[in-house]
Amino acid sequence: MGVWGDNNVVIGCNAPLGGSTFNKLVIESNPAARRHDFVTPLIGGDFAARTLDFDAVVSAKRTPLADNTYTKVAVLNTNNVFGYKNLSDFQNSIPLTGTEVNNPVSGHIQFENAEAPEIESLLYKINTQDGIKNQIGFFPSGVLITSGSVDNSVQSNLDVSQEYGILATAYGSKLSLSTNGASLMNFTNHSQGKGIMVSSNSDEPVMVEHQVSNPRGLSSTTYFGDNAQENDYIQKQYADKQHSYSTKEELTGGKWINGKPVYKKTLYLDQIPRTGEIDFKVEFPDLETIISNEMFTEWHDLKAVFAGNQWRTKAYITIERERAIIELLNVPDYDYSLINSFTLTLEYTKK
Repeated sequence: MGVWGDNNVVIGCNAPLGGSTFNKLVIESNPAARRHDFVTPLIGGDFAARTLDFDAVVSAKRTPLADNTYTKVAVLNTNNVFGYKNLSDFQNSIPLTGTEVNNPVSGHIQFENAEAPEIESLLYKINTQDGIKNQIGFFPSGVLITSGSVDNSVQSNLDVSQEYGILATAYGSKLSLSTNGASLMNFTNHSQGKGIMVSSNSDEPVMVEHQVSNPRGLSSTTYFGDNAQENDYIQKQYADKQHSYSTKEELTGGKWINGKPVYKKTLYLDQIPRTGEIDFKVEFPDLETIISNEMFTEWHDLKAVFAGNQWRTKAYITIERERAIIELLNVPDYDYSLINSFTLTLEYTKK
């Protein structure tokens, strides 16, 4: 074999061994001699280095069942040298296939401590059938949760950070919670939007924005004017109602100087008593204080149609707590049933 040296053990025929060789173990058998620099033996060893090499597939015909005394796992490095790792290093990992049913993660999951601003950790799932990508991103400054299209053209985002607070955006709407306050906005484009903003400055008012060509501000599909309290905002419908007239008694929402509520009612008569006296006992049974009155009279016999309590110093209308008296001066025994109509609106308090 052309070998010289000491302390070698060679077993087999035509073993690939040559040159100056010391302290080697070679187990190999070939039908013809083969150069040692072209092949390696089936089993080779070095007595001095205490190493043993195999150029073969290694299998065990009989292995015992491992119990809790087995605490090591054999592993190979890039040079195919055996080493070991502790079994616990493999037991404390989450497999790529996920945890087993009823075997959840019982502790925390910590990503690397990132100091550079570009370092991030992402958890995401892509639904290729529907073209949806759901993602949780851990950044040095905060956490970003997104759900949207795979190409990111449509997204719903929730951004949470210590420095900037909470920012949620989706389909033109934006909710912001930060040290500056809170806001809820919706934008159809850069110049048109609406929302409400509450500043963290207690001296600043609540701001309402409606940036369109015909802004309206606040509104509601529910009418709540009849239940409005002292410090409530009123709706246009309620304000219109206060300036409208009804033959039914209504609360105006106002109060008289003694704190009593103010009522309003309109009385329309197209049949006037012959005496010209109109009794209020039926229409205004509990009337206490008359705050204001409005009158309109159609009196064709005089060719008169007028508002107020007199006509050309010839006819006068007096309003008392229990009655209204119509009087035509210098015409005794006038038949006041000739008056075509008389309308009276009173604002009043009740006993």
